[in-house]
Amino acid sequence: MIDFLALIQSKTAIAARAREIVSGEDNLPIFASGGALAQIRIRDYRFAQTVMSVQRKNALMPQVSQLFFKSATILFLLGIIMGLQMGLSGDHTAFPAHAHLNLLGWVSSAIFGTYYALNPAKAAGRLPMLQFIVYTVGIVVMIPPLYFLSLGNAAMEPLVGIGSMIVFAGVLLFTAVVFSRQA
Repeated sequence: MIDFLALIQSKTAIAARAREIVSGEDNLPIFASGGALAQIRIRDYRFAQTVMSVQRKNALMPQVSQLFFKSATILFLLGIIMGLQMGLSGDHTAFPAHAHLNLLGWVSSAIFGTYYALNPAKAAGRLPMLQFIVYTVGIVVMIPPLYFLSLGNAAMEPLVGIGSMIVFAGVLLFTAVVFSRQA
């Protein structure tokens, strides 16, 4: 009988077993759980090759995906700090900047990162990296002026508009990536 818990907990053993199958050794015990050895016979050579292929492909998250997750985490932290500052002071006039920072910075960036992680072929090339740069610059240009605009500084409105247009350009680039014929 197969100990499925041991099977789930041991991705390394599965990969090692796949290598053994590919090398021609077909019936080796691979899991030990509670003192009992479980034997798994996998006769399908293609299955073993698929396991090894998936392991190689998933070894590293695409760089653009990592960058989106890192920037999303930093922007989320800044959004939480902004929210704490508003909550502790009792002054919630900057809530538009807080909401934009969390939705555009944390949520959208994490969604972009997830898309690229799930579609590594789409993450390749220059367009995804350009999208990351344009979108992130747009957030950095837009949020601080939006914060001061919310506090009553009307002179910040043109900067908010410029930042918004840069963010929009980043979203257009993402749309181009999604609808591209590449993989």
